Amino acid sequence: MWVLVVMTGTLHIRAEGTELNVDYTTELQTNFRNRANWVNLLHLDLSCRLKHGLGFRVSTISISETTENRVMEDLLTFSNIEEESIPLALSVIGVEWNKGASSVFLGVRNMNEDYFNSPSTSLFTNSSCGIFPTLSVNYPLANYPCSSLGIVYSIALENVEIVTSLYNGRGYRYFAGKENVFRFCPSSDGILGVSTLKFNRNGSSYYMGVSLYSGISSADVQGTEGYIGQKEEKRLSCVLWGYAEQKLTDRVSLLLQASRAMYSDAECTAYYGIGTVVECRKDIRLGVFAGHACFSSDNETVAELTCNIPVSSRIYIQPALHYVDNRHFSGAAGLLRMGWSL
Repeated sequence: MWVLVVMTGTLHIRAEGTELNVDYTTELQTNFRNRANWVNLLHLDLSCRLKHGLGFRVSTISISETTENRVMEDLLTFSNIEEESIPLALSVIGVEWNKGASSVFLGVRNMNEDYFNSPSTSLFTNSSCGIFPTLSVNYPLANYPCSSLGIVYSIALENVEIVTSLYNGRGYRYFAGKENVFRFCPSSDGILGVSTLKFNRNGSSYYMGVSLYSGISSADVQGTEGYIGQKEEKRLSCVLWGYAEQKLTDRVSLLLQASRAMYSDAECTAYYGIGTVVECRKDIRLGVFAGHACFSSDNETVAELTCNIPVSSRIYIQPALHYVDNRHFSGAAGLLRMGWSL
């Protein structure tokens, strides 16, 4: 028996062993002077439970923006959904096997599915609160909106969670051609290994992670088109990171972040962040965050003040004020985000 529920902006279909979610996010951006942008993100997710713990999942994204001109001249994109317009891109497609506390996924996957998506970091709209720039800037990895072929293993125990994965070294966004998401070619693309350890205690969470990349480093965070066929020397490089979401009271959490690239000629050598999340009445969440990224030729400091306001169980609005300071630009921008989600 199928059950269909339609809400404003959200479609949710569930059948025995099958679930479809359609989520829509829209966002208005302005620098309060002469630049503005309208960004839209449509996310489709279909999962099917099969027999013997097996399952199948496919997830796509579609992005639309009104202009390619940046609202701010920032090094770290201030909005975590802003990207060039893409009619349709795969973020996940593959099979998953669950057995007790363990699970294994094999297929195409976006790294954002498994890493840097904890409750406090997910509140903020700044992209550096997602995958840290020591990873996203230095490597052409499977970061939004790109994906790559790989395998992910996770295990969740009482107070400890471990996630480890192996990906094709470059992420792609297309279905066909040489540069497609199904490509697995370590000889030219390299290979990326990522592992995290999460420890939970008294409502607080602590994360430690490491990545090992064998391939050609890249500072291109917009994608990896055009790299195939390059004859550059590959090497092994490492990035370490950690972050904590420390409960100060029942309603207040402290967020601490730190990461460092462990090789000499990294484009982004280090990143640090600190923030506070306050849970107010009626599930309203208020967040303040500041981060600093060290680049080989520049540094950038970012700050964000944001508030997530649920309108209903499926709709929220989220205004945010951003400040950016680097060698070539210093200024503020605002955004107003609205999301329909199940």
